[in-house]
Amino acid sequence: MDQIVEGGSDTDTIDQITANNTNKVSASMVILNGNRQVQLQVDTGSARNILPHSLLPMTAELRPVSTMLASWTGNKVKPVGEAAVRMRNTKDGKKYKINFLVVRENLTPILGLRARERMGLVSINREITVNNIVAIAMSDPMITEFADVFEENTIGALPGEQCLTVSQDAQPSVSPPRRYPFAVMDKLKQALESMKQKGAICRVEEPSEWESNLATPQKPNGEIRPCINPSKLNKALERERYFMPTIDDILPMLQNAKVFSVVDLKSG
Repeated sequence: MDQIVEGGSDTDTIDQITANNTNKVSASMVILNGNRQVQLQVDTGSARNILPHSLLPMTAELRPVSTMLASWTGNKVKPVGEAAVRMRNTKDGKKYKINFLVVRENLTPILGLRARERMGLVSINREITVNNIVAIAMSDPMITEFADVFEENTIGALPGEQCLTVSQDAQPSVSPPRRYPFAVMDKLKQALESMKQKGAICRVEEPSEWESNLATPQKPNGEIRPCINPSKLNKALERERYFMPTIDDILPMLQNAKVFSVVDLKSG
């Protein structure tokens, strides 16, 4: 029986604290001294092994710990202790003795980084070498089919409309226009006209409750990049909550991918 011992700091970071994770890579294991089969999440963002108290065998010895678990979103969970649990891999039949941090909450069981590597569930490549990269010629049928994506003189746009919600108690703000050096006026007019023709901006002549300053930073090639400074508007917006996907969410979707492209935010 292989023994896998995990150690850590007073505060350990895990990828997520959640009661049910879907679309995750998992490993099927049998808890000995109870013969109970469980699915352990194989999560590369977790530093420790985590097990709900409901899955802990009655014969397991629970040892006190001072560790606090924290997710990337700031949620914290205090483990009730640490215990060594004997398990068997249902795939190859190998047995392991793994140290878990035990929590009262009904969280998804998680395997830590070192446990996954030693069990051979995940291979961590310290150095990556990519061979046989083939560039796609501009005459490729895929380029022709998605010509609007690869057009150099256009600005890409996502479908639909974005609605920004302003706090009900926010006070509208109109920032006075800035004065620009005479030397950049012609470049600024050309840049604004180009953005208008490409559909990135439109002319507005009626009054607005919210108006921001126009900034004109210069690109390394000497061109002007017009942009606004909506600092006051940003403070008044109701923030939307969106959970960013991790590499564990994305990798299963890329397993059969063959063609990759680069997103160029040159006109963001």
